[in-house]
Amino acid sequence: MAPTTAMTGPGASSWADGNGVSLALDVAGLGAGFLPGGGLVTGSARAANIAFGAQVGFTVASTGVSAAYKSGPGIVLGILGGQMNEGNIKTREPEARTDELRKLIRSAFPAHIYDGVITAYDDKLEDPELDEEKELYERLKGKTWTDVPQRFLDSRPDGYVLLVDKAFVAFIAAWLTRSLDDIDGENKVRDFVVYAFAPKRDLVPDTTGFIRQRLIALDGQQRDTLHALLMEFAETEPSAFQRKLASEAVGLIDSLS
Repeated sequence: MAPTTAMTGPGASSWADGNGVSLALDVAGLGAGFLPGGGLVTGSARAANIAFGAQVGFTVASTGVSAAYKSGPGIVLGILGGQMNEGNIKTREPEARTDELRKLIRSAFPAHIYDGVITAYDDKLEDPELDEEKELYERLKGKTWTDVPQRFLDSRPDGYVLLVDKAFVAFIAAWLTRSLDDIDGENKVRDFVVYAFAPKRDLVPDTTGFIRQRLIALDGQQRDTLHALLMEFAETEPSAFQRKLASEAVGLIDSLS
């Protein structure tokens, strides 16, 4: 394997980029008024009203208006385009949360065939030390992220670290989706996702700049989706250490707003 820079890894974002403007409001000091990424603002994700903690969030997008309210385990109520949408009344049971996050991922990361550069070493794959890069090339070249088999994701839980930025954007959704499996149990892919996006200012060298580069490679909707995923892990991960890392990763994304 060639030398690589590892992609390692709370604050609230008041404004979110995308196809509109979002505003999150604190409610009597409860929580920070989080909606994913300060609120999902792109047209394709406007129906995803996920509220975390006790909060009220309002999102004004170019395609409509949505409002969400959440107070403890209960319901999230959504109003889209000024009309009630019964499909947005959600319980926050684990299955409902993960289903909603999967929908966000599919919306934010369309499954297009990617035939571009996979790793920085695509032209040197005969080198026996580049076995991981070669495997990534063979598994991903000319494929969509939905083509990536689960067994490969489990065998390379941090494989996206070796991808160039464009390939990272094309395929990271496969790892994000796999991270939602066994939400109340152990999941090696989820552990790596949480760690990968958390800032590493205590490392020498500090790899936070590399993580920022990866986050900037994502568009606004994709960052909002990653934000929502990490917020879920920051609240529900059994490990206090993993919850802390997820919260720090959320803060890093917020800092880009």
